[in-house]
Amino acid sequence: GIGSADIDGKIMHCNQAFADMLGYTKEEVCQLTIWDITPKKWHDMNKRIINKQVFTRDYSEVYEKEYIKRNGSIVPISARSWVIKDKDGNPAGSWAIIRDITEQKKLDQMKSQFINIAAHELRTPVGVLKAHIDLLKIKSERGYWYLPEEVHEKIRVISRNSDRLTLLINNLLDYSRLDAGTVKPKWELASFDAAVAQIFHEVLPLAQKHGHKLELNTPQKLPLIYMDKAMVRAIFNNLLSNAIKYTPEGGKIYVTLTEEEDNICTEVKDTGIGIAEEDLDKIFEPFHLTDISKNALNKSAIERTGLGLAIVNEYVKLHGGTIWAESRIGEGSTFHVVFPKNKDEINMKIKS
Repeated sequence: GIGSADIDGKIMHCNQAFADMLGYTKEEVCQLTIWDITPKKWHDMNKRIINKQVFTRDYSEVYEKEYIKRNGSIVPISARSWVIKDKDGNPAGSWAIIRDITEQKKLDQMKSQFINIAAHELRTPVGVLKAHIDLLKIKSERGYWYLPEEVHEKIRVISRNSDRLTLLINNLLDYSRLDAGTVKPKWELASFDAAVAQIFHEVLPLAQKHGHKLELNTPQKLPLIYMDKAMVRAIFNNLLSNAIKYTPEGGKIYVTLTEEEDNICTEVKDTGIGIAEEDLDKIFEPFHLTDISKNALNKSAIERTGLGLAIVNEYVKLHGGTIWAESRIGEGSTFHVVFPKNKDEINMKIKS
């Protein structure tokens, strides 16, 4: 479907596909606002996307929400919006391409169930394998057995790959639980900037090993907010580790925290290899691996599961926040994370 709305959300035009998606005629749709057809729990997110993305940089990333059909049922949709400007170049509204993702959601649920079963079935044999490999490694390294260096190297290769497989299985289980909605944040009133600073200092030695300059910029004082500290740590550990991993030797990585009226905003910016424009819409999808073969980094040396950013995205959403990325190939990437400060606002945004 295709539709447009003025700056207040009054729907101005739509095509037949959009009207059919909602069960109205085109004329009836044009008597409504986007707020009439959008469940209230999505209003704040929708306003933030319009103000912070569409009216600021002329377009939005692809986002998901729901619409209310004429019969009262709910239809899940994905959309991408662009600005409409008046003759003076000021925002006058927006237009969007909207897709009904009902079937996609059903397939995602089936895939999630399969992943969960497969991961559980793999966990036990891989655990046994890893235990025997670790025992073999310890005994050979301590001289209980004399083994040629070639065999020692093979043991190290097997050990590294069993660790990678264990990481993948754990990520699969984490994501399947998130996707099923069984993960609940452990709320506590805590310092957001302190949590970010702790991760910053933990990854600093790794950054220095690669000759990177790592810089943290934060206001002198940020308010305490309700959050799950373990999830926040996982979010920024992933973003900073990726920035280090995908930035060639001697790069620069900046972490910037700012406070808005209702939100705390964080930017993780690097001078790395960048992300292709066609991948920006997909990087938070599970199992999506961007093509890094066209850059100078050693592709085989980078361990990737395709689930890290998908898990990060789910953790951010559990906090009522949003995350998106801006990037150009060869010019680095910037990841934006926005967390609401007010617990009531968090609850409203994550309420199902």
